[in-house]
Amino acid sequence: MFTKSLAFLSIVIFSALSSLALPPDSLREAVVLILANEGERLSVGSGFIIHSSGLIATCYHVVANASVIQVKLPNGQLQQARLESWDETYDLAILRIPARALSPVRIGNPYKIQFGERVYAFGYPLPDLGPNLIVTVGQFSGWRPFQKGKVLQLDIQINPGNSGGPLVNERGEVIGIVFSRLNPWIYLYLTGEIPTGTIAFAMPVTYLWPILGKERYDIFRPLTTGASEQGPGLKSESPPSSTRTTPGSFCILSGIADLAPIAFGLCLQSHGQFGGGRLEFDVYAHGEIKSEEDILGIAFGVGLFGGIKLLVIRPYMGVSVGWLYARAFAGVDLTWGSLLARIEAVSTWAPNPYVTGELIKLGLGLEW
Repeated sequence: MFTKSLAFLSIVIFSALSSLALPPDSLREAVVLILANEGERLSVGSGFIIHSSGLIATCYHVVANASVIQVKLPNGQLQQARLESWDETYDLAILRIPARALSPVRIGNPYKIQFGERVYAFGYPLPDLGPNLIVTVGQFSGWRPFQKGKVLQLDIQINPGNSGGPLVNERGEVIGIVFSRLNPWIYLYLTGEIPTGTIAFAMPVTYLWPILGKERYDIFRPLTTGASEQGPGLKSESPPSSTRTTPGSFCILSGIADLAPIAFGLCLQSHGQFGGGRLEFDVYAHGEIKSEEDILGIAFGVGLFGGIKLLVIRPYMGVSVGWLYARAFAGVDLTWGSLLARIEAVSTWAPNPYVTGELIKLGLGLEW
């Protein structure tokens, strides 16, 4: 009897997978098991690979209190994971593992889904029965308001362990992150009525945008092209940006023009998709600084800039004010992974004659 049940289960899973446009093996290779050690308690959930560099998406509540996080890949490898960024409001988290050349999922547009459309939830539910990848089949019921956004309501069987797993449409694209099911007892307590059916909820996959770094442009490339066959574009369909997850850069700038004096400086920037702010500090000198007498001028302050990043290039321009100076600047950032190279033209007005003037700067730094 036990053998027959397993055979029937395998047939059901394979039948559901085979109806997807994306090959089943591709999905199997991208869904992972999350093990979060919370001391005496082990939290278990699901996740999925969203970038080949080792980025995993899951639910924040799965890893929120973990001291050690491990990710079990479909090939059986167990990888230590680091909590890269998160959004507690929308229960989303990004993990990073030291693996490379991984097979990520394909991202779809959740806002193109139709009422009654079939969906698939991949994950590792009920881990006590065995850490096996399971897929359940259901349908999209509608949208529900959640915080300042909205979530997908589903008629689908969801169990403990499914949290963080991908919700997949019939084209094999991930459109959501499964994060909750309706608890009938809580609903009974709140309303006095017992709900029927298998009601579950998923966060739109586009809500991952604010908590991703520069990889977001690769992950969501099909959805950032504006009005196209992929849908209305990403900009209007992502939640309010989280202050924890704004990307930034740190750069060491060195002046190479107007060599008397030379400017040496540091620049720390925090930027979104279209612009951001910066904190800067410059020291002006004729040459090597050996004592205080060699310092001709100091400038430090804050600024605002704007510029859209195009692949690895971000041209920008802005203004800044600080201690007895005002300046305008324009430049170009070139990025390669986390490395950053910068060329910047600066024009400064200040009472200190050594700080006043035009300067061309070159810089090297890091972007995250």
